[in-house]
Amino acid sequence: MTVVFASRAAIGKPRELMRLRIVVTVLLIAFTAVLFFLTLPVWMKVEQVVCSALLLVIAILIFKR
Repeated sequence: MTVVFASRAAIGKPRELMRLRIVVTVLLIAFTAVLFFLTLPVWMKVEQVVCSALLLVIAILIFKR
């Protein structure tokens, strides 16, 4: 579903951009919460950090517009 929001936002639909911003923000909060509040193996924590970093970059890009 995120890909649909992103593709529609790329062609200039403002409602889809707003939805994409909401989804990315919620995902970033969820990944960060999982990282800090759950006891996970090291490889899974590394995976969460990488995903969170990528989402942060995406959030910066879509909130910059």
